[in-house]
Amino acid sequence: MRELKPYRSLPGAKAALDNGGRFYNLLSKADDARISKAELKQAAGVFGSEQTAFLFLHMALADLTDRQRAEVLSLIDPPLAKRYKSHGPRRLEPSEMPREAKAGQLVVVEGYPRYFARRTQRAVVPMMAGKVVMMIPVEVHYDAYQLFATAAATGTAAALVVKQPSARLAESFTRFGGAIRPHTFEDKSGKNSGVFLEPLYFTALG
Repeated sequence: MRELKPYRSLPGAKAALDNGGRFYNLLSKADDARISKAELKQAAGVFGSEQTAFLFLHMALADLTDRQRAEVLSLIDPPLAKRYKSHGPRRLEPSEMPREAKAGQLVVVEGYPRYFARRTQRAVVPMMAGKVVMMIPVEVHYDAYQLFATAAATGTAAALVVKQPSARLAESFTRFGGAIRPHTFEDKSGKNSGVFLEPLYFTALG
């Protein structure tokens, strides 16, 4: 999970996004009043995932006015803009996420995280040993949180799970953006249920 600091001004957003792409993106040019897929991925710091770039774009423009966001989005290549409109992230309240979020969706949600538990999943991953591929069992650690709309931790909470955490999240107002995953941890009944948000980006708001 990476911290994302939104653009503070329209000129700053345009300069960051209309960047020419990486050195091998020969068809993209900086400062040409056009934002290509290569330029968006360069700004987002991603290579393969267009959806991750869409999530970055949504969160990076969050502090601009509606008019400023519309002006930036008008510079995006039309096919890319159409896909962003169809497949970009959905904003939800914490109380809405349990009943409205679907596995695979990109979601942006704001709230106060409260630590719940450390969870572990066992997986088998392929690793090379010389010229031989071996399947090695590993443990993947997660920190599970409840995300509330208020600092008083009242109301229905969303489930938030941080993969391979380095430190616990601060219990302060934060914007999270990521992918909805199906719940695969066992609950007390021994059954799996519901969904959780696995955040890719966060922005501290308070």
